[in-house]
Amino acid sequence: MGILRWLSVAAALWLLGCGEELSQQPTLELLAHLERSTVTSRTLQAPESPAALPTVDSLRIERVRVLISRILLQPSGSDTTSARSLRLTPVLALFGPTPQLLLLEAPPPGSYRWLKFELHRFTESERREYSGNPTLADFLAEDRPSIILEGTLYRGDSAVAFAYRSTVTANVALALEPPLQLSRDTLQRLLLRFDPATAFVQNGRILDPRVPEQRAAIENALRAAFKAVKSP
Repeated sequence: MGILRWLSVAAALWLLGCGEELSQQPTLELLAHLERSTVTSRTLQAPESPAALPTVDSLRIERVRVLISRILLQPSGSDTTSARSLRLTPVLALFGPTPQLLLLEAPPPGSYRWLKFELHRFTESERREYSGNPTLADFLAEDRPSIILEGTLYRGDSAVAFAYRSTVTANVALALEPPLQLSRDTLQRLLLRFDPATAFVQNGRILDPRVPEQRAAIENALRAAFKAVKSP
């Protein structure tokens, strides 16, 4: 009887612990947001030299899709080994005028100073693993893009649709100012923003995403186009 009673108590404690874990409420909502949808030459500073005249009058961005992985939160005043994992496997972030939910998680309470993630390209084994996922079809193509930007460019009286497929890979670390404070009973919203002007503007001119000679400048700037801000 003593053994049976002990086992009953142990089982009750285990179920209680599981119930507490299952009832834990999310405390962090991470959303993707396109900071601006239009980049125009009228809103830019004057070019640094006559040779740097805008090659495009304006760009309108309709959609930005980014394949990211290893999304981490790093606490304030700590080394990188104490970072909290939010998502390790690849996830598709959709950036548009309206914030789109990316993750809903419950990290440990605390103060967090950095949001980190990886701009990801599928490996060959991942292409096979995700081959049946229609949402990721464009990222499973032979060029294995990490970012796809779709929009329209304007020059004079002409308007031309474009789709820019980036193959950049990088580890991105975004400072949270002020640090993000998470508690068990409050839901915080964090916006991961993308600013196309950072990627497509250089020395006061708008780069043409169709021109191969300008691709390197765009690729080098994409990493800096992201920032994280707390949503009110």
